[in-house]
Amino acid sequence: MKAYGIAMVAAIIIFCALFAGCSRALITAPAAAYTSRWEIVLAGLGMGPDRYSTARGDREPRRGRRFLWARLRITNRLKTKQEFLLKRIILTADGKRVRPSILDMGVLVSLRANPAPVCAPGETISRKIIYTVPADAVPEKISYEKVNIMISESGQRADAGRKK
Repeated sequence: MKAYGIAMVAAIIIFCALFAGCSRALITAPAAAYTSRWEIVLAGLGMGPDRYSTARGDREPRRGRRFLWARLRITNRLKTKQEFLLKRIILTADGKRVRPSILDMGVLVSLRANPAPVCAPGETISRKIIYTVPADAVPEKISYEKVNIMISESGQRADAGRKK
């Protein structure tokens, strides 16, 4: 039994080491944007890993491109149900608008997310949205319904936009 415990700890350490070098964090603190109808929090933004694995197989970006992973929390601020169109959460990188490549449930295992979840009043959902960008791209902002979460060139949160 002791050997099994040691093997499990070793496997966890190897797993963490393999994935630690696969991504690079681009923000150090969450950033939010909101309207009277919804709030979106950018909880994490990272370049890589460059593989999305599911039971149906792996997806990787083409040569010279990378996956940029955005971890979002979306809250319905209305007193009624509301549908969120996740494909409309747009990344701007190097002046170019990029639509999501993959929508993930944001849980421990890779599960494709519904592209238009309906949230109950006050409900918050978490999702990972994966964009495919050029390998040297600099993300500038993430937008939903013309409201921006700004990201500076250094990768730090610069400003969170609020619709006036």
